[in-house]
Amino acid sequence: MSVDLGAVCLQALEELEGSYPHRLRFESRGNLRGEWDSDRLMQVMSNLAANALQYGPADGVVGVALYAERDDEVILRVNTGGPPIAESALRKFF
Repeated sequence: MSVDLGAVCLQALEELEGSYPHRLRFESRGNLRGEWDSDRLMQVMSNLAANALQYGPADGVVGVALYAERDDEVILRVNTGGPPIAESALRKFF
């Protein structure tokens, strides 16, 4: 079934908004429709955003962006406004 990944992400963020009012910003661009496992991707997006909120600057805004530049690729970015994760640490997470 075709799912709009932007709608999935927005739903995950709306669930976090109650605990973190006014600290989330979402933007999207391009065609985000596809054959997605919406339940698992909502869990991934929720976890990434929750971690950014919890471990980023306490008063900072977390930006979440989805971009579909090509038909076969979607880019998800989560930005806390704080320093980036060190390259050596990224290998442990991903």
